[in-house]
Amino acid sequence: MKRPAFPNELPAGFSFWILLANRGNPDHAQNPKARVFGTPRDTWAGARCLGHASALAQAYRNENSLGSGNWTGGQVLNRDGQQVARVAFNGRVFAHPDESLLIEASHPADYGLESSHSAQR
Repeated sequence: MKRPAFPNELPAGFSFWILLANRGNPDHAQNPKARVFGTPRDTWAGARCLGHASALAQAYRNENSLGSGNWTGGQVLNRDGQQVARVAFNGRVFAHPDESLLIEASHPADYGLESSHSAQR
């Protein structure tokens, strides 16, 4: 998967970048080399904290009706562009590179990110 261009700097009040990305799931006859039809291009989103990164990932997942086989994003980078965490499909945040659990999933509504689809807790 080719990452989208990395933004130069975070907006004020943000501490992390999270990659929001997906690919087709071959188990469902989707092209694993292309994003799911009708979903937005892969993008970096600014996050205020790791909980916010979790909420952004889940809102993206919910809004685009993605399954676990579609989720290819979740890399969380610090201001220097170094990966510090990973948000799993279920919203849990794990440290990079040791994969220890940092936080449980945050709910998108807690960050004003309720999607048009029913939210999953």
